Amino acid sequence: MKVSRPYPSYVISKKGAKWLMSGHPWVYEGEILGLKDLEEGSEVENGDLVDVISEKGTYLGTGFLSLKSKIRIRLLSRNANDRFDRDFWKRRFAYAWAYRKQVMAPADLKATRLIFGEADQLPGLTVDRFNNILVAQCLSYGMDRRKALLYPLLLEVLREDGQDIKGIYERNDDELRSKEGLAQGQGWFDEAQQGLALAQDICDKTEPGLCQNPAYLLQEGSPSDSLAQAKASVDPAEGNLSPKQGCLNSAESFAPSLPTTTQIEENGIRYWVDVANGQKTGFFLDQKLNRRRVADLARGMEVLDCFTHTGAFGMNALKGGASHVSALDISDTAIAMARKNAELNGLLDGMDFITANAFDFLEEQVQSRRHPWNFIILDPPAFTKSRQTVGNAGNGYRRINELALRLLPRGGYLATCTCSHFMPAELFLKEVNQAAHDAGVHLKQIEARQQAPDHPILLDVPETAYLKFFLFQAI
Repeated sequence: MKVSRPYPSYVISKKGAKWLMSGHPWVYEGEILGLKDLEEGSEVENGDLVDVISEKGTYLGTGFLSLKSKIRIRLLSRNANDRFDRDFWKRRFAYAWAYRKQVMAPADLKATRLIFGEADQLPGLTVDRFNNILVAQCLSYGMDRRKALLYPLLLEVLREDGQDIKGIYERNDDELRSKEGLAQGQGWFDEAQQGLALAQDICDKTEPGLCQNPAYLLQEGSPSDSLAQAKASVDPAEGNLSPKQGCLNSAESFAPSLPTTTQIEENGIRYWVDVANGQKTGFFLDQKLNRRRVADLARGMEVLDCFTHTGAFGMNALKGGASHVSALDISDTAIAMARKNAELNGLLDGMDFITANAFDFLEEQVQSRRHPWNFIILDPPAFTKSRQTVGNAGNGYRRINELALRLLPRGGYLATCTCSHFMPAELFLKEVNQAAHDAGVHLKQIEARQQAPDHPILLDVPETAYLKFFLFQAI
């Protein structure tokens, strides 16, 4: 007898089923063949939980539906017995935190990526920790709909483990949200307001008579007595909550009134982090161990740190014993922050700062035949964010590496990387090798590296392996 499921089922093609069975969690729009098991008179909504089945009816998993994205479904689970209740989500957060505690040094846990989307089986959700502030970015409609439930659970996991977390700052200003049909914005997550939104939804699904005042569910002495009990009163298999905004004005806002600038320490170096105005979530944590490796290699070197951003690679090099560091970036704001960080660490005397386009600057230095640096670091932003522009990106990577290699003396060192998952390591290395030929040098590979382990890589999800980092000697 067929077991009844609480979710509608999407039938996908043989190609799509093969893709899922290979381990990848995404179903693309073009692989959808049809919809089954939808109750008469009901409709699927953006962000709903849905089952995915093969043409033969084989259950393949349950995930978030995204009606506006080419990635139509993002799998959450392949276990038909999972119930997407409060305990399910808390377990996911607890697993992610336990993993970080195991693979990262204790000193790194106050500046770490806590949640890395699909790699933590939490599709579309990124959370970084900077001291006592969490910064969240949500790029999945289904996740965004449930943040009223999810964010407090993440805080609960951390606080129960003795972590001092003051609040969550949302950086939902990424253009990718528009592909999900989500608005852009940023600000402090308001636990009280979002809790009330969840209470409103609980009202709608369990106690319609209370819908005039969902804040009632938050009061002590109510039949539910607390929001946690109110959450538990919902059928845990339901899963498809759709928080509404009605009645939110009946509760006082308790969004944290905190500064959006904090300090972190990484590899013994302190940084100012501006979670409201910095790039992405405020600071790039993925290069943590690569910076440490650069420090090991920089003893006695004259270093040029291109695309310096916060000055991180340069300051690690100086701490590692570099003779001098020149930090270069096209952004006045980035150079100001790099200088501020150098001052914070007492490193200003060993650094100079250059505001310039890296391509133009390197070209000028090559033309002037000035070669003061014997270690050049290239940490550019992603030159491609789609498969359609990989060719142009390859040209950019080849050119910037050629210029750096023309500038280096024989025996000099190069650190170079790409942070685009669309640029595979093989193609990147091909471009770097061509750059070496164009510059008339050969490259001795010292080491191939990747992102820090708090940004875990799933072998069957190549998109998670986005950072490729290489150290070479020019001979």
